[in-house]
Amino acid sequence: MTTRTATIRMPHKNSYTKKATLKDKFSIGEFVAFDSLKGIISIVLLITFLFLSGYTTYEVKAVADDIKKIETEYIKIKDENMGLKAKFSKATNDKELIQIGKRLGLRPPEKKQIITLSE
Repeated sequence: MTTRTATIRMPHKNSYTKKATLKDKFSIGEFVAFDSLKGIISIVLLITFLFLSGYTTYEVKAVADDIKKIETEYIKIKDENMGLKAKFSKATNDKELIQIGKRLGLRPPEKKQIITLSE
């Protein structure tokens, strides 16, 4: 008896379709994802997601700029309001009005000159 290794021979199945190479898989004309409905839907969803995320980023930045402008305008108006309140309180101060009247040569009104109007 001789010692020989046993080899099992399997018949080779011939494939009649072309094997995909890397060049074939990544070429635009025959991209693998375009072969199935799931692949097409995935690509459409990916493009939609990228578009929406870019648009959302743009809108968020636009709103942030608007808020910054409004805050700046609010601070200006607040400062102007404080100045106007100071001028108003100074103008309606009784002592200040009496001094201005004396400088202009005015006298306080008499009782008969004061007329009260009903609402």
